[in-house]
Amino acid sequence: MRFLTNWMIHSLICVVTICSTAQFAYAQNAPRRVVSANLCTDQLLLALADPDQIASLSRFSRDPSMSYLHEQAQHFPQNRGTAEDLVKIEADLALVGSYDAGYTRELLQKRGLAFLPVPPWGSHQEGLQQIRNVAKAVGHIERGEDMIARIEGALARLREQAAARKTRPSVLIVSRRGFV
Repeated sequence: MRFLTNWMIHSLICVVTICSTAQFAYAQNAPRRVVSANLCTDQLLLALADPDQIASLSRFSRDPSMSYLHEQAQHFPQNRGTAEDLVKIEADLALVGSYDAGYTRELLQKRGLAFLPVPPWGSHQEGLQQIRNVAKAVGHIERGEDMIARIEGALARLREQAAARKTRPSVLIVSRRGFV
């Protein structure tokens, strides 16, 4: 029995060490300059990347009526989200949306600039997967998982509050500033 316990402890230490090493190695290969082409990717980049990784944000990033993280965005250069702007910045990675011009993605590809398409969320699960994708792309998987845990915790609290009510609400808006 003691052998089995020691073996389990040793195995657990090995797994933790391997996972930590893999995470460290991934962070070492993370892009050093990331550019965002639109407001949605601005918010994810600001929340998940190190400030020194952010090369540029979209022109909407500083608008307090649109950007939840507008105060953080004040510290970063802006771009127009055009292919020319993104290429000129000489970033390691560009975050682009599916509504950004196809020409933009084509030019980025021709110039050899890595880009990550970030389409609008079609469901809660797609949103969580996108958070994971962006977090992984910028080398901060743990930040993505932390953000997801906060989102899931907030939803759980909302469900508890709704269950405690005698009448059920007819509408629940979960987006910032009424944008849906």
